[in-house]
Amino acid sequence: MKTSVNKQVLAYGINIFLSVLFSVLITAVFIALTAWLMLKGKVSAGAERIILNAIRILSCIAGGYLCGKRNKIRGFLWGLPVGALYCGILLMVRKTTGSPLPLKPVSTITSVISCLAGGMLGGML
Repeated sequence: MKTSVNKQVLAYGINIFLSVLFSVLITAVFIALTAWLMLKGKVSAGAERIILNAIRILSCIAGGYLCGKRNKIRGFLWGLPVGALYCGILLMVRKTTGSPLPLKPVSTITSVISCLAGGMLGGML
């Protein structure tokens, strides 16, 4: 009995990890595409913030969707840790690359909420 529970917990953890990895890969692809479009002059610098926010939210939705479908029950609850881990990865990358965190805590809180909500929404789909 105990080993089957441990295997189930391990499977859930692997599903969350793979979903977060999927979200990060989607983010990398779309950021590279956005950078290429900006280099070609087809995207203005003012639209950059909107595009990056959309990429972040859509990546969390995709990761939450993948995790919710793989775990099959209570998808919104499985999408929440995907969004939380994705947001944690974003904050760690920002800190390790030397980018300062936003001076206004409201923008950080908005970023965290959008990641969590995106993961939950993806899990519900």
